[in-house]
Amino acid sequence: TAALLNVNPPAAGPVLNATALLGNGDIQFAIGGAPGSAGFSYRVWASTNVALSPVTSTWTLLTNDTFSGSPILFTDPQGGVFPQRFYIITVP
Repeated sequence: TAALLNVNPPAAGPVLNATALLGNGDIQFAIGGAPGSAGFSYRVWASTNVALSPVTSTWTLLTNDTFSGSPILFTDPQGGVFPQRFYIITVP
């Protein structure tokens, strides 16, 4: 018998939790997925110019990963190199 499976991604986007500038200059932050987001992909992008558009061709992709059941700790080892650095978290 045929069956139909619909997979609906969470309606809410990711949540940026605790942020920190580490002693070695790295930037670290926690990314929490919305309830039900485990197994869905996310991307972290960075730029020194927040006005650049579109993000997917002008910002630097730092990671393309998958949410787990708990917040993900992300560290940008290049974060402290720039006088300013902006981040965007997207869900494809």
